[in-house]
Amino acid sequence: MRIETLSRVGSYTVAALLVAALALSGMMAQLQQTAVQTEARRHRSYQLAEELRQSSEDLTRLAQAYVSTRNPRYLHYYDELLGIRNGTLPRPADYSTRYWDMRVAGLTAPPSGPRVSLRELMRREGFSDGEFELLSEAERRSDALVSQERQAFAVVGKDPARAHAILYGKAYERQKAQIMEPIDRFIRMVDERTQRELVQLDRRQGAYMDALLFLLGSMFLGFLLLSAYLRKQLLTPLSDLERHVREITSSKQPGDLEPRGFDELVTLGNGVNEMSRAVTREIEALKALDALKNSFVNAISHDLRTPITSLRGYAEFLADGIGGTLTAEQQGFVAQIEKASLRLMHLVDDLLDFARLEAGTLRLNLTQTDLAEKINEVVESLRPQVQEAGINLSVELAPDPLVMLMDPERIERVLINLLTNAIKFTPPGRAIRVRTRREDGEVVCEVIDEGIGIAPEAIPRLFKHFSQLEGGVRKGGTGLGLSISKALVEAHGGRIGVRSTPGQGSTFWFTLPLGEQPPA
Repeated sequence: MRIETLSRVGSYTVAALLVAALALSGMMAQLQQTAVQTEARRHRSYQLAEELRQSSEDLTRLAQAYVSTRNPRYLHYYDELLGIRNGTLPRPADYSTRYWDMRVAGLTAPPSGPRVSLRELMRREGFSDGEFELLSEAERRSDALVSQERQAFAVVGKDPARAHAILYGKAYERQKAQIMEPIDRFIRMVDERTQRELVQLDRRQGAYMDALLFLLGSMFLGFLLLSAYLRKQLLTPLSDLERHVREITSSKQPGDLEPRGFDELVTLGNGVNEMSRAVTREIEALKALDALKNSFVNAISHDLRTPITSLRGYAEFLADGIGGTLTAEQQGFVAQIEKASLRLMHLVDDLLDFARLEAGTLRLNLTQTDLAEKINEVVESLRPQVQEAGINLSVELAPDPLVMLMDPERIERVLINLLTNAIKFTPPGRAIRVRTRREDGEVVCEVIDEGIGIAPEAIPRLFKHFSQLEGGVRKGGTGLGLSISKALVEAHGGRIGVRSTPGQGSTFWFTLPLGEQPPA
């Protein structure tokens, strides 16, 4: 399978699941809203039933108060209450059981709301036929009481006793009590209907919740399965590919990678295998070329040592006058020949050591040697070169003998390399010092110059093969001296480094252990 195909299918699936989850959530919210509306409708039903009961009670109280006191104010409020219930007068916004007590007491203003009858409000609620009929029956019974109250009003002026008997008689009280019977039945019917609707809504909401939980569970399970699938088809192959590439970049030669996973990764894995095989072929070719180069350098260096040695020997014969007395000019020529042959011998030695280091065949000839004597020998051998450069060369050796196990020829090469490097970068008139000291079971040897110094960013590459710094007072060199010196010192179990400040000179140092055992 391709990653693009999985991505497209996954996107469509996630989108569909999200749409379904949103739809279920919306339907659950709608059911919740319907439940709230159902409860609100029940509350309004209670209010209408209570208003019908309360208005009937208020009409009785106002009628009895008028009959008892003949105060026309009670009759006015009585007519106002009927007008409100019948819709001929505006409804009060704050109608309650205390409304008419406050109205009679003059604590509330006349009603100013809409003109809607109680029957119209009942019709607007959309009650069932049975519910509406019960409220209508209660209203008819209340209207029957109103008829008796009107009769009492008609005779109260001529026969107050009869009016009082009408409103306080047993027949009136019996009819008044009968008003509550349909209202109570109405309330029970509304409760039963509301409860059924709420149960149905709760069941539907539970079904939607189950469906939503199932959907979320399916999404979570799908996520786990997708994660496992991606781990197998994407993450694990990528990890194998990364490890394979890391082995290639670390110069290892791993076998072919087994491509697996998505089609793109299989294609990439096959490409990496091709690259790995090509890199392996290149590495083998470079190794063969490097071996050929080392063999060539080693052979050439050996072949050059013999004629150079002969050249130095004959130059020494001439300088000693074996071939006859030389003129001053001839002696100068011979001195130049000796100097050039010595420089050439050092170069050949560097090439030989470099070839042996590269081939891993360098062997140390360890003997007990006094480092102080070796330093003095090297300094004296370079004295003519130092004098020609106009540089002052001095030696500050530790007072005690510095006898240790070392390869004297190799340490001599290190000293020559460090000193010739100092001479190269020290201007005329400046000084070079060679200083030694004992420190923590080691001998520290320092070559301190007053040259041009080294920039901090150039120091890390000083001891690498064929690395040369620009700006030397004197040109020349192969760029191998410091790298070979580092390898020779470390082969003795020592360390080598440099401290330098641009414009103030440099201090090259190396250490050698003072133990009698050869280094491991």
